[in-house]
Amino acid sequence: MTLVVPAEAEARLDWLDLVAALERGHARPRAALADTFLRRGEDTLLTRSAMIDGLGAAAKVATIFPGNPARRAGERQRGGRAALGRGRDA
Repeated sequence: MTLVVPAEAEARLDWLDLVAALERGHARPRAALADTFLRRGEDTLLTRSAMIDGLGAAAKVATIFPGNPARRAGERQRGGRAALGRGRDA
């Protein structure tokens, strides 16, 4: 598993290479996507799954808890994680 830390990642990024990679990605077939939302009052849990032919698969989980700062000073409202997998064409 590779943990990507924003400050470390930014130091390694070449923005022109990143834009070129995004352009190449958008030229590929569209991803198959599925979203799930679970709600409890104002709180939300989002899961998004995606598969892109010839590229791989990803799953993202995000939480949104708007009341957190009022319950505990400094607590975040949002959080998330993503998992990526290399795929292969069947």
